[in-house]
Amino acid sequence: MNELARMNDFSLDWLQEETPRAPILRYKQGEYICPTLFEDRDLKNGLFVPSLPSLRDTVTAWIDGQNYPVEEHEAFVFFGEKLPTQLTAYPTRSDGKDAWVNGQKIDGMLFVEGSDWQPVTLVAGTATSMIQVKEALKKSKQQARSYPVAEWSPVWQMRGGNFYESKVAGKVKIPLYELVGMVKSDGTVKALEPGFDMTPCETLGDRVPTPEASVGMFALPSGPSQVGGSAGGVAAMAASGVVVPGKPSGAPMAADVDDDFSDAIPF
Repeated sequence: MNELARMNDFSLDWLQEETPRAPILRYKQGEYICPTLFEDRDLKNGLFVPSLPSLRDTVTAWIDGQNYPVEEHEAFVFFGEKLPTQLTAYPTRSDGKDAWVNGQKIDGMLFVEGSDWQPVTLVAGTATSMIQVKEALKKSKQQARSYPVAEWSPVWQMRGGNFYESKVAGKVKIPLYELVGMVKSDGTVKALEPGFDMTPCETLGDRVPTPEASVGMFALPSGPSQVGGSAGGVAAMAASGVVVPGKPSGAPMAADVDDDFSDAIPF
C-alpha cells in the first residue's frame, strides 16, 4: 500500500494498476478539490473536458476504521460493461449504512486559472453528485447532432452549485457541472453560453479527449473480450451519440447520502 492510501485526504489513486490512473477530482463539503495537483485549493469555476468513453459506474466497499476502500469494481458504460450483481458481504458500518456505495467516474482534462491542462478523474461518490454528472451528460448529448462526438468534446464549468434539502442535514451544497461550450482538436471552440470565454480551450490541441484520442490518453478497456476495444471501435460508438447512464446495477444506492454529510465516505 503506498503512502497516499494512508493520508486522511484520501484519493482512490492507491489502486495499484499497470496503467496509472489520473489524479482524483471530486466535490466535497462545497468545494471542488484535487489535492494531488492543487493541494487544498478550491477549483470552483475551473473547466473540465470529459472523455465520454471513460464513463464508468462504480461500486466500492468501505468498512469502519479504514479511510480507503477494501474492494472496488468499475464498469465502463460506453463499452456495455455491467457491475457484478454478487458482492462480498461486509458488515454494516457504525452509522447504519451499507458497506457498498455506488458511484461514477469519468476521465478528462482539467483547467484552472494559473495552470496548464491536466488529466484527472472526476469522481461522483454521492447520489447528488451522480445526478449532476448525469445532467451534464444529458446536456452534452443534446449537442451531439450539431457537434459530432467523434470530433468535438463538451466543456463543463465547475460552478458554485445548487442547494439540496436534506432531511438529515437541512440545506446542503451540491455540485453543478454546467455545459458552456465545445472544443475540437484543431483548436476550434464554440461557446454555447453567450459571452463565455473559451480561450483556454484553444490550447488543448491533440489533448482534446475525443473518443479516438482517449484510447491513448486514459486506461480504457482493450482486447477482443471488450466491446469496441480499438480506437476505431470507440470512435464508431461515439458517432451514435453520448451514453447517459441510468441507475448503476449492483449494490443498492446508499440512501440519505449527500455531499456535505458524508464523512464516512472520504470522496
